[in-house]
Amino acid sequence: MKRVFRTYVWGPIGLVVAFVPLLCINVMQMMSIVIAPVSRPLFRRVNTGFAGWIWTYWTHLVEGINGAKVRYTGDQAREGENAIVFCNHQSMADIVVLIFLARGAKMVGYMKWLAKDVVKYTPGVGWGMLFLDCVFLKRNWADDERNIKRTFSRVVDNKLPVWLVSFPEGTRITPDKLAAARAFAAKRGLPAPQRVMLPRPKGFAASVIGLRDHVTAVYSVTIKYDDGETTVWGLISGLVRGFTLDLKRYPIEALPRDEAGLSQWIIDDFYRKDELLARM
Repeated sequence: MKRVFRTYVWGPIGLVVAFVPLLCINVMQMMSIVIAPVSRPLFRRVNTGFAGWIWTYWTHLVEGINGAKVRYTGDQAREGENAIVFCNHQSMADIVVLIFLARGAKMVGYMKWLAKDVVKYTPGVGWGMLFLDCVFLKRNWADDERNIKRTFSRVVDNKLPVWLVSFPEGTRITPDKLAAARAFAAKRGLPAPQRVMLPRPKGFAASVIGLRDHVTAVYSVTIKYDDGETTVWGLISGLVRGFTLDLKRYPIEALPRDEAGLSQWIIDDFYRKDELLARM
């Protein structure tokens, strides 16, 4: 009965409570365009403030109203630290869950996402990300590389605080996609992953190379949901009862400096995630 109530009554209410304010923020972001020609730094501060407010608001809805239990294990995210953050990808709910980690580090408004190009056409989240110097990828590396370098140049030249967040698996995990990842690993003589897919390393390598002198650490985050519920709807309706965020912090100087070394490094780290999820 409780699940029925959360699904058919509380869920629709939560959807309105979560996303109507986001659409209002979108309108204010569009109005902020008039500031950009006058003062680009002010334009950035305004939109950083909008993002910080709505994303923090969502965490209070999930934790404070829906009562989800949030657990942190591993290393601690350092307050105000510029970092490259990557995570295993199970659903769109991962985006909201990662905000909890950024909230503790006081970096919520400075999150910039590596996202699929189609996301920018999505009302709410996608429209909002357009105002935050997020990087939208088309899966055409020639175009994506130019876009990544252009964005990183703005971040570095303007000394902007940043949490660059990505999901290197490239897509949400499903049984069919996991089977394909296992077949891909077998062709290359690699162990078969059980709970993650092998990452696409080019974006990660470009991020580390492009931001090496700007960030001080790389955060490898592993998310484990309770009871198998992993959807945004589950967060909104309260069906997600809790989740664990495990963080492994690597100083930037500890990572390889070349693309080949970085590609192998992140593959190794995803095998570490696979083993960690088995223990969790």
